[in-house]
Amino acid sequence: LDIVVAVSLLAGTMRRTRLADWINAKRVLRYLKGTKNLGLSYSKERKEFFGYSDASYAEEEDRKSVSGYIFMYAGAAISWRSQRQNIVAQSSAEAEYIALAEASKEAIWLRKMAKDFEMKIDRPLLIYEDNQSAIKLANNPLHTKRSKHIDVQYHAIREYINNNLIIVKYLPTDQMVADLCTKSLAKVLHTKFSTAMGLIKINNQ
Repeated sequence: LDIVVAVSLLAGTMRRTRLADWINAKRVLRYLKGTKNLGLSYSKERKEFFGYSDASYAEEEDRKSVSGYIFMYAGAAISWRSQRQNIVAQSSAEAEYIALAEASKEAIWLRKMAKDFEMKIDRPLLIYEDNQSAIKLANNPLHTKRSKHIDVQYHAIREYINNNLIIVKYLPTDQMVADLCTKSLAKVLHTKFSTAMGLIKINNQ
C-alpha cells in the first residue's frame, strides 16, 4: 500500500522504458528491502471506522487526475486504491469531488460487508476530504454552473449523505493520509502517512 503510486508510475512506462525508469525501479526495490520488517498492525481496542479521500489534479500527461482513498479500521488500513480518473476534470474541486464519489461507493460496500460480519454501525461512515469546494458540492443537492457538467454517476454521493450512510468532513492537506495514494511524496511525509495508515515495524529481523 505504501508503493501504489510508484508502481503505477512505473507501469505507465512499460511501453517505452528509459534509463531513468530503470533507476526509479531499483529505487523502489531498495525501499522494499529497507522496509521488509514493516507490517499493518491492528488493535481490537481501536474501533474507529473511517476513510480518507484525495485527488491530484491534472498531473498526468493526458491531464487526467488521480483518485485515491484509504479506509481504516482497528487502527490500520483495510482498503485502499489509487486510480487515474476516466475523465479530464476541469478544476481541482471537480477532481476531488470525483475522487470523493469513488470513495463513497467503497464506503457503502464496506458498510455492507461489516453487516455480514455482524459489526454494529449506528452512525454514518466518516470520510475526510481536504477540499472545501468538493465538500460543498457533495452536500449541495442543486446543480450549479460549476457542477452541471459533472456526470450524474458522481452525484450518487449526495444520496448517500442524505440517507445518513456517510458524512464528509474537512481535513487539512498536511494531514491527508490519502496523499500517499495520489502523488509521490518526500520522505518525511511518506513516512508520516505510512505510519498513520498503521504500517509499523513488527520485528527486528
